[in-house]
Amino acid sequence: GSAAAGRPFFLYFAPHCPHTPAMPAAWYKDACAGVRSPRTPAYNHSNAGFHALVATQPPISDVDATLIDDLARRRCQCLLSVDDAHAALVVAVKEARRWESTYWVVTSDHGYNLGHYRLP
Repeated sequence: GSAAAGRPFFLYFAPHCPHTPAMPAAWYKDACAGVRSPRTPAYNHSNAGFHALVATQPPISDVDATLIDDLARRRCQCLLSVDDAHAALVVAVKEARRWESTYWVVTSDHGYNLGHYRLP
């Protein structure tokens, strides 16, 4: 309202996605077809010199690979909803005429474990 006009504000937006269960919005159920976990040199790789938790992971089976790729696809779908939410925040800030005085700080966590170093 008018009492808050011009006052600083803080907004914390922390979507759970892409962490499991990574449930995409229904309208994105067919999106990201063909997306799978990137097959970088780290995929399904291990080394006895790694931390014991990582070094003792068994090789990724075909069944595990299918489940990992399914999660990668669902994460992609889920992140489309995060994009939608971010776009809605941008629109709201612009409609409030606060765009020029708003700072955006975007961070991320450790990235993904989708078969890299055998971590599911």
